[in-house]
Amino acid sequence: MKDRRFVLQLLVVGLLAAGTIALAFWLRPATQSFTWPSDTARFGNNGITFDYPASWSVHDQLPATTGMGQTLALIGTLPWGPCAAYDVNCHYEQKLGPGQIELDVGRGIVGSDGGFCGYARERPDLQGRGPTDPQVVETRLFRVDGHPVIYTGYAVNGADYYLSDEWRTWRIAATDASTEAYEIGSRFRGPGIDAFHAALDALIQTVKIGASNYQPGPFDSCTDLFPID
Repeated sequence: MKDRRFVLQLLVVGLLAAGTIALAFWLRPATQSFTWPSDTARFGNNGITFDYPASWSVHDQLPATTGMGQTLALIGTLPWGPCAAYDVNCHYEQKLGPGQIELDVGRGIVGSDGGFCGYARERPDLQGRGPTDPQVVETRLFRVDGHPVIYTGYAVNGADYYLSDEWRTWRIAATDASTEAYEIGSRFRGPGIDAFHAALDALIQTVKIGASNYQPGPFDSCTDLFPID
């Protein structure tokens, strides 16, 4: 699901993420409204924070990797399975049940000479997809917390190992003109697809990028792709 040039080279190979909840929001028609459930929680790790429904579980004590990226957390409603708390490879063998969703949150390197902006112009993730691959059904560029974001939605229709109906991914620039990016990837299985869309769109709007070992830039580059409000 991740193209080869986005180098989240993880020691543990994961795809995306899972969970289940009934919500409604934002990329849906304007007549729909969204209200977070009364009990919410906030995730924070390695400079990224966002809100999520407190009924979702979080696994963020994950083994470090030796590559150029790191999975920061797995969040959602997919059970951990008969796995030790640290055994993420065992967890990745678990398949989605009906009405489950999981988010895979990571940080890695965007493989483009032009940094994040160059990646957004080239879009190598949209190239070379065959008829049997998950199909891109929507993609757009926008900003959250001032940071450029590349969003892509895929129709999977149960064809992947996890029996996903859909994937959704958000790549978020860590710094201005940076080669570093966060990725929030999701995979989910119905019933409740519209609710998953709503929950994910709402979650993304709460993303904040804070200082860890870098300073967020003003993001005044490639404003033709990512206009500044």
